[in-house]
Amino acid sequence: MGQSDAIAGPQPILAGLRKDGGTRYLHLQEDSYGTQAFGIAVKADQRKLMELIDTALQQMVDDGAWDAQIDAMETELGMHVDLSLNPVTVARSQDDE
Repeated sequence: MGQSDAIAGPQPILAGLRKDGGTRYLHLQEDSYGTQAFGIAVKADQRKLMELIDTALQQMVDDGAWDAQIDAMETELGMHVDLSLNPVTVARSQDDE
């Protein structure tokens, strides 16, 4: 594996690297460089799986489990998640049909 002087990536990933890497990662730049939408892709013939994922994610948002996980991550990794940069929304799956 190669070496680098810096790493760019999503804050939770970088905070995990800092937590697990000890003194190898000294500073996590808290400034945001923009927002990024993430998605989940499934095979075209897996409509039921797609619906289950949509439902599970929406339920996590509705019952507060999503916020609880964010709080736990913040505590575990020693970081703050600014949800105003990437507000939680569940976009219902769509086909290209």
